Amino acid sequence: MGRPAEKVQRLMSTSIRNKKAGFTLIELTVVIFIVALFSALFAPNVAAFLKGDEYRTFRAETKSAFGFARESAIQAKAPHRVRIQESSRTIEVIRQGTDGQDQTVRTVDMAQQVTVSKVTLNGQDSNTETWEVTFYPDGSATKAGLELSTDGQLFAVQVNEVTGRSTFIDGELPEDTESRWEAGEREQRGGG
Repeated sequence: MGRPAEKVQRLMSTSIRNKKAGFTLIELTVVIFIVALFSALFAPNVAAFLKGDEYRTFRAETKSAFGFARESAIQAKAPHRVRIQESSRTIEVIRQGTDGQDQTVRTVDMAQQVTVSKVTLNGQDSNTETWEVTFYPDGSATKAGLELSTDGQLFAVQVNEVTGRSTFIDGELPEDTESRWEAGEREQRGGG
């Protein structure tokens, strides 16, 4: 059998190991307090970052949707429209089928904090129920503007009627300063 000194040493090392295997209540309380303190300090920043990330994603998807509508109209040789659906808080790209049936080909969900501030069609103020931008197969489009706001920041989209290209602006939608001839567009452009 073993010597008594070895047994005592084995018992002491076992009890020391058992003491070091756990945490005291004070140690656990200190760790919980530190975690709570860091959570209180950084949680608002994380929430703000996620909110900002959702807005940046929405902006990027909105830009993409307008470009997609123009390019798809040219490639498919069929008009494509962009419209706002306030009830579902979406921006939709719709393809006009040859059979007259509309097909939604892309949908962008509006970020939670985003609201529509202003919409224009052909240089005139409009409303979201009737606002619809048509992109044509020749690359042209309906002249339109869309202004969105969130937390005091404005973001605008302006569609050029001749080129069909969309311009994205940080800030408010510029006023339409283009003058129109009373006789109409055709005479202004020199048509017959």
